[in-house]
Formats: sequence, structure tokens, C-alpha cells
Amino acid sequence: MSVEIDTVKFLDFEIPVKGIVKFDVDSNNTLKLGRVGDINITITNEGGGDAKHVTVKLDLSDPFTPVRASEEYVGDFEGGERKDVTFNLTIALESADTFTRGSTGKVSIEVVNEGFIDAKFVKLTLEPTDDYSVTSINEFYIGNLDSDDVETEDFTIKIGDSVNKEIIPLKVKLQYKGGESDAEYMKEDTVNIKILSKEDYAAKFQGNKTSSMIIGVLIAIPVIFIALLVLWFIYKLFSLVTGYINRKLFSR
Repeated sequence: MSVEIDTVKFLDFEIPVKGIVKFDVDSNNTLKLGRVGDINITITNEGGGDAKHVTVKLDLSDPFTPVRASEEYVGDFEGGERKDVTFNLTIALESADTFTRGSTGKVSIEVVNEGFIDAKFVKLTLEPTDDYSVTSINEFYIGNLDSDDVETEDFTIKIGDSVNKEIIPLKVKLQYKGGESDAEYMKEDTVNIKILSKEDYAAKFQGNKTSSMIIGVLIAIPVIFIALLVLWFIYKLFSLVTGYINRKLFSR
């Protein structure tokens, strides 16, 4: 007689369960109509899972228009991680001459449309202050500035004789209309230029003059040598020709 026995065996094993990604978005901003300002957004991954390659995109409707890139790559989000994202517009100083108090020079200001929407009727103004005056035209009408386009305008300024600062802010104003909206927008910003003391300014330009003189001498030496070589060749050629003519004449 055979007896059947049921055998039960218990094994321990783990089943991985992926966490859930859950984003919480917090934004509390105050913007004035017709003004350009920053939009600050705080994003928190409140879930237990990790998020990979996260991109934040602003989906704005009229009358709001993003003047910079309205899409921002923020990377990976771990569970519980918090990040801040800011959308804004930057007016940059492209280049500037060397300045000291009382001097006159050129500054180049760059405007970049990094947003997805074209800007219309763009106008750039450099406003004078107590630290400097604008001796050139201080307002440029740029016109339409397409997405990703760059425009640079040159201004001539004169630093005040009584200025005693190392840094001077230039007051810049940008006016435009965005997209299909007729609402006017304005951004006021500053870009800084460096002001040298009279001593440093003189030393800088004296050094430039010395360097230019040395370069001029180095260039002049081979030029003079080549010129002397050409003159010597012409002299020898002339001597040969006149000698040949003399021999022909006196040989008769």
C-alpha cells in the first residue's frame, strides 16, 4: 500500500515595485500689464519614483508672451527632490571701449529674442543718467525680431567729468509688441561698464602706443631691407646697361 505525501516548500523572494512620479507645481508671481518680468516656478516630485529628463514648458495665452525660451530642460528628478525654474529676458553688453571720467567711446548693446514668439515693433533706448550722456542717437527702431534672432546696436557715450566710480550702470529700455497681440510691453534693465582711473587709463594707452611702435618697427625692418635690395638690383642693372652701351660706343 502506497501513501502519497504532499510537500510544500516556502521560498523568499522580492518583487520590485516602481514608485510613482507625482509633481507639485507652485508659482506665485506678480506681473504688471505691459511690463516684462521673471516667472519663478517651483517644482517638487512628491512621489516615490524618479523622473528622467524632465522638461518644463510654459503654455501661455494672450496677453502673456514669453520673451525668452518658454521651454526649459531641468534634468532628472529624484523622489522628494525640489527645483526652481525661471523664465526671463536678458539684455547684454556686446562690447565697450575703454573709459575713464571725461572720455568718449562706443558701447554695443545686444538684444536676443530667445522665445518661440516673434517680437514686433522693437525699439531699443539708451537713457542718459548723471554718470554719462549719450552723444549719438539714443534710440533705435529695430522693427521685427524673429524667434532666435539677435540684433546689436551701437551707442556713443561721454562719461561725466566728475564721475568717481569703478562701475557705471547703463540704463536700457526695450519696448515691443509680442505675437499677434496689440498689447505693448516694456523692459527696463541695466548693463555695467568699467571705468578706469586716469592713471590706469593713461598707462593702458601708453602701453598700447609702445606695443604699436614695436610692431611698427618690426614691420618696417623687412620692408626697408626689401626696398634696399630692390634699389641695389636696379643700380646693378643700370650699371650693366650703361657699361654695355659705353663699350659699344668706345669700341668704334
